[in-house]
Amino acid sequence: MKLYTADAVARTLGMNPKEITALTKSGVIQNGYAEQGLYRLEDTAREIICNCRKPEEERENVDYTAERAKFMRAKRLNEEYNLKLRKGELHQSEDVELILSKMIGSFRSRLSAIPSRAAPRAAKLTDSADIFNLLKTLVDEALTELSDLETLFKGIDEHDE
Repeated sequence: MKLYTADAVARTLGMNPKEITALTKSGVIQNGYAEQGLYRLEDTAREIICNCRKPEEERENVDYTAERAKFMRAKRLNEEYNLKLRKGELHQSEDVELILSKMIGSFRSRLSAIPSRAAPRAAKLTDSADIFNLLKTLVDEALTELSDLETLFKGIDEHDE
């Protein structure tokens, strides 16, 4: 049984000696002399191949460059997200949900008020076209108020304080 150094194994398998050391530390290479820096070539190659055949979730993580790139990408995306939040280009879902619920509540109360506003005036009218025009005017006012977001948001902010 011939033993080889990490450099010789790496050269034979077309790898970097640091990868052989990392695989040993992570437990992929487990042949008897690895802790002394010596390896059985066939056993080492077999263990590396078996590790490569495992599903990706089960493999020992040895590609530190790829992991570092993933980490840096995630960090960059997080910084971009924070920058967009500060610039006001993005909004947190909780804030959007709060504002939308207040907008819908305000609009709902506005629509609910239409019958009480229309009833006294409609009682005096006899022509169905006049009643229709009255109701249409009140609904259009509510819709116009909803489309005027600046006024609507101002009303919401005042309710918060």
